[in-house]
Amino acid sequence: MTTILAIEDEPSILEIILETLELGGFTAIGAENGLVGVNQAREHHPDLIISDIMMPELDGYDVLLTLRSDPATASIPFIFLTAKAERDAMRQAMEFGADDYVTKPFTPSELLVGVNSRLERQTALIQKQEEKLQDLRGNLMYMLSHELRTPLTAVMGYADWPVTDAADLDTKTSIEMATRIQQGGLRLFCLVENFL
Repeated sequence: MTTILAIEDEPSILEIILETLELGGFTAIGAENGLVGVNQAREHHPDLIISDIMMPELDGYDVLLTLRSDPATASIPFIFLTAKAERDAMRQAMEFGADDYVTKPFTPSELLVGVNSRLERQTALIQKQEEKLQDLRGNLMYMLSHELRTPLTAVMGYADWPVTDAADLDTKTSIEMATRIQQGGLRLFCLVENFL
């Protein structure tokens, strides 16, 4: 189930947010200020965070900056929920790294639309990243198999001659074959080391 952390210092508004989220089918966690919110985010790793901006202890901007600087919480989608409806405040929120901005007063449906929209975008982003990762894995495996086979073919080919035609090989030819086997083995070793 999707977990959402709501950080709001006004108890009545926090209660409305939590009830709205639960009615929307989400697991909701509340935090009464920014400091508690940061700790809750680190403990629960929610799928989304909704935060007021003006709060005691740690304001919403500091919450966002703190969470974005921690690799464990840096990619959690973040929505500001605030009475600051001015364009400059919205721009500042986005510059700090917020993913969305919902203004107070809000209706439950407005909040749920914002939450669902952000979660859908996050899901699409994760899916796109997973597709790119799968493509990268496929390309890497193709390249690696090709790169490993080339020196391995040389090693196998040159190693086969002394086994089957040892009596017919002179010293110069034997040294040349051994050198080729050594070069192929070294190339294989370097490829595997680079891959690892």
